[in-house]
Amino acid sequence: MVRNFYFLIFIIFISTSAYSTNYFAIANGDWGDASIWSLTPTGSGGAGVPGTGDIAITNGRQVGLNPIYGDVTVDRITVTNSVANSLYYSDPFFLFTPVTLNINLSLSSTGVPSAQIIEDNSFLNIVILGTGSTVINNWSTTSPFNTISFSSGGGTTINGNIAISNSLIVDSGTTFTIGSGYAVSNSSGSASITIESGSAMVVGGSINGGSASTNFPDVTMSGSATITVNTNGYLNSDGFTFSSGSTLNVTNNQPDGWWHSTSPGPSSVPVPGDYNFTVTYNRLGDQSVLPANYGNLILTGSGTKTLSSALSGLLKVFGDITIETTFSTSSNGNIIDLQGNLHNDGTWAPTQRINFNGTSAQSITGNNMVTFGGGITVSNSAGVSLSNQDADINGVLDIDPGASFDPNGRQVNLAGNLVNDGSLSASGVFVFDGTTTISGSGTNAFNDLTVTGSISAPSKTLTIAGDFANSGTFSNVNGTVTFNGINAQSISGSSTNNFYNLTVTNSGGTVSNNMNSNLNTAMTLGSGAVFDADGSGSGVFTVISTSGSNAARINAIPSDASVTGNVVVQRYFDGGGDVWRNFGTCVNGATVTQITSAGLTINGNDLAYYNESVTGGVDNGWVLQSTFGSSISNSRGYSMWTRTEEMPVTVSFSGTLNQHNQSIPLTYTSSGSPSDDGWNLVNNPFPSTVDWDLMTRNGSVSGTVAVWNTSTSSYDYWNGSTGNLTNGLIASGQAFWVQTNASSPTLTIPESAKATSSSSFLRSSDEEEQNLLIVSLSKADKVDRTYIHFREGAIDGFDTKYDGIKLRNGIFNLATLDSEGQSLAINTLAALGEFDEKTIKVDMYNTAWDNDLSDYVRVFEEGDYVLSFDNLESFSPLYDFVLIDNYLNKSTTLESGYEYNFNVTSDPESWGNSRFEIHLVSVVTDIENDLDGSEISLYPNPVSSVLHIDSKRLDVLNVRIYSTNGKLIYSSGKKIENEINMTFAPKGIYIVNIVTKSKTINYRILKK
Repeated sequence: MVRNFYFLIFIIFISTSAYSTNYFAIANGDWGDASIWSLTPTGSGGAGVPGTGDIAITNGRQVGLNPIYGDVTVDRITVTNSVANSLYYSDPFFLFTPVTLNINLSLSSTGVPSAQIIEDNSFLNIVILGTGSTVINNWSTTSPFNTISFSSGGGTTINGNIAISNSLIVDSGTTFTIGSGYAVSNSSGSASITIESGSAMVVGGSINGGSASTNFPDVTMSGSATITVNTNGYLNSDGFTFSSGSTLNVTNNQPDGWWHSTSPGPSSVPVPGDYNFTVTYNRLGDQSVLPANYGNLILTGSGTKTLSSALSGLLKVFGDITIETTFSTSSNGNIIDLQGNLHNDGTWAPTQRINFNGTSAQSITGNNMVTFGGGITVSNSAGVSLSNQDADINGVLDIDPGASFDPNGRQVNLAGNLVNDGSLSASGVFVFDGTTTISGSGTNAFNDLTVTGSISAPSKTLTIAGDFANSGTFSNVNGTVTFNGINAQSISGSSTNNFYNLTVTNSGGTVSNNMNSNLNTAMTLGSGAVFDADGSGSGVFTVISTSGSNAARINAIPSDASVTGNVVVQRYFDGGGDVWRNFGTCVNGATVTQITSAGLTINGNDLAYYNESVTGGVDNGWVLQSTFGSSISNSRGYSMWTRTEEMPVTVSFSGTLNQHNQSIPLTYTSSGSPSDDGWNLVNNPFPSTVDWDLMTRNGSVSGTVAVWNTSTSSYDYWNGSTGNLTNGLIASGQAFWVQTNASSPTLTIPESAKATSSSSFLRSSDEEEQNLLIVSLSKADKVDRTYIHFREGAIDGFDTKYDGIKLRNGIFNLATLDSEGQSLAINTLAALGEFDEKTIKVDMYNTAWDNDLSDYVRVFEEGDYVLSFDNLESFSPLYDFVLIDNYLNKSTTLESGYEYNFNVTSDPESWGNSRFEIHLVSVVTDIENDLDGSEISLYPNPVSSVLHIDSKRLDVLNVRIYSTNGKLIYSSGKKIENEINMTFAPKGIYIVNIVTKSKTINYRILKK
């Protein structure tokens, strides 16, 4: 052993004596004590102190580094391998000042250390300044370094195993390499490695905690530091800390990134605030990618980079991710978070959800398209956009509240659902090629939209600024599709579009329909918009009618907008037996063939229109189809006989639409019988419900409209305020009767008369009016009504503005007579005055055809009937209504809802216009002050300003005050007030009507 030791010393001496001085320790002592140093292994001391350029050999002695002598620098040092603390920290005066041993070239041991040959002391620092691969020789983990720094400013390599108990530092400008097969390990469990900015560490071997399955507690990269883990290397650290600008290059192929396969790996990597560090996987071959936190992540080299499934951690990239090879993530099903840009020049088809959740704008770019098999979540409020590449999304596209997604002129293929609670910008091409439901509260704005799969659009607005192509299935239940481009737009495809609501606001070009498209609810055109319904001729645009209460409509068309081309407008006819139906068409060019093509039989007597100019009875003006041929005019109404076995049916009328203001041709011919003259059967000219009250007519046209109700075999009427034709709404495809009364009648239906909701064909509804009595006659399930209305501006005689002549029903008829004996459906009389009393005759009759007279005659079917009286509560308590039955010689005071049962016999006196009368009787003088002071008190009376109501025992529901002519001047509604300010009322007598839960009380007061 001694011979070998001296031989080593001899070799060192021979190889270095020409360049440096060798110093041998011959005694234990401090480095700065010259007496312990000799120039030969066995010589005398006092040779001086080794320094820069020298070689120091401990020679089996223990040499202390004392802070009194300061730091030491030598070229080389050799430490005896078997002597513990051959180098130690000497501090006899307890100064606790660190001492640094700087080694310019190399640190060696005389053999593999068998002891801690350099003291593990935190005040003793070793600095290796040498370059090359021999800076540390004959070393092992048996003698760990407390603190060692590599500061060569060049390349330094260790081809041996070393251990660190405190810290290993690679200074700026130095590239520190751990040779292949060698390790830097952690001996204390708390050691750290620091790679300073501008330096690099190359791991050709390993960094671990003492074995392949243990960890180095802390590896820190400062500034622009770089760590490269080579092909056969690995780096185990659960305290990996990056700094802004630092880079980790991973070229090994461990299952968990840079970790050894037997180590568990981290769940995350600490990330600095600006995320500006880079991890690069660049092995030339297959490689495992650790699921952890990254700043910038680059996947390059060759082979497949596979996201490890050995750990349950998430892949989160806080900066940019760049893919230059194949990236496989299917084995790890966790969501991947990306906060920077995605650049793909390789191949990536993730099967898990990708979450774009950055805080600044993110882009998807690269030369190759990413296929997002698990979908995308966009939660970035600054927005995510496509740059120079398309995107294929086979899962869900989920845009969170406040976030936005912009295709930016590129194509997006979406096979999953679209959940948009943010904003989807209108650019590029969106192709729905799977089964998609669009939902969420956000705005859905598309440029070009293509459907090759199945899409359920949202029940809100979906805008398209470009072209729309559908060769799949497009469902738009309860939603709106808006075409809002600035250039020409096209609707095309091999399927059928079902638009619920369709809006066109494009004023810069025509929107052309070149496919089968159905309108199910409403179409709206903005100013300057043009919609070409049949496009180049191949398109079919159909306004759908599926029931008597569900017909699509085209809303009011602005004067500078239009619908061009042919439109198909459907008219649904429901069941109901063998009946006549009044209808019309809103297109130009309709034919009888279009009716028969729907399955209806039209013989010579089955279809007719009405010619007002034919004199005589009202039924004389019918002109049969056998006379007028096969054309269907959109300027008149028609009556058609339908058969039970052919119903229900939908007729499709095709042609160009009537648009803008429509002047309805009317005539007036007098034959001396006002009830028979002036009847014109006209047509709603629009594919929309129209409002009678919004039409314009001159004084030669009556104010009452009548519509045949097939379901009741009777007519519905409306005069602007009264009747059972709901609010005067006339459905699309519905014919209606107007009566003219003088020459040159005019009726104009403007676009503004279109109602904004669909009206049923002939539905009935009575609205409460003041001073309106509704009388109904019923037998079994058949009902007819008549209306008696007292209003300002009316007269007691026949008034063309408010009164409506009764037309013959298919069932019995109920009417009242005016002063000239005409039967009226609506009888409007002058407003009630003080102490008014009126008698109104009731007319009940049916009609039957008399062959001998060639006319209809009055008849009535025997049986039990009921007269009902409603809306009496609309009158003030100043009046009573009394029903007089002249046939039975009895009278009955009426109340609202009262039903009078009677029988019609073969006796003509039991029906007609002589049996019943309604008497209106003023009861002002009969009202007593019937208040019980213990229940309710009214005071003062007379009253000049405030009327007080004191309810003591009764719950008051409503208080009304009427003038003596029946005009309502005050109503409390639901808010009951104990004090009523009467200063607004003129002097006179008033009736206070108090409704309580148990009774109604009337009280007469005097206003002075």
